Amino acid sequence: MEQSNQKHIHTKRSIYVIIAEIFKVSLLTYFILFIVEEFNEGIISNYFNLNILLTIIVVAGIGTVLLNTDDQIEQRKGLRAKELFTIIAVAIIGGALVFFKLRDIGVTAYIVSFLSIVLIFIISILIINDKKSI
Repeated sequence: MEQSNQKHIHTKRSIYVIIAEIFKVSLLTYFILFIVEEFNEGIISNYFNLNILLTIIVVAGIGTVLLNTDDQIEQRKGLRAKELFTIIAVAIIGGALVFFKLRDIGVTAYIVSFLSIVLIFIISILIINDKKSI
């Protein structure tokens, strides 16, 4: 009985790892393809529907959340330098994308882009701190 339970836990952990990797790879691929499509419209969408990849991301994300167990969540306080660097980089990239889309409206584009950077940064910090308090 004990061996059967161990096998079940190992199988569940293996499926979790596979789905988590699918989620990470598909999310990164989607971001890269989305950014390329934003700068050169039609280069991706003429050959591939990004909504298919987005559906894979959503399904894999749901699977990752459902299969996650409490022993896989790290319990630690504070932000590591790597996390902070990643948050800052994502915030700046997000602000740059907002600016790129709004650059034709003038000074307002700078204000909205800056506010986007601040919001992305604050929300990311709050999400990471919330996950660590679980």
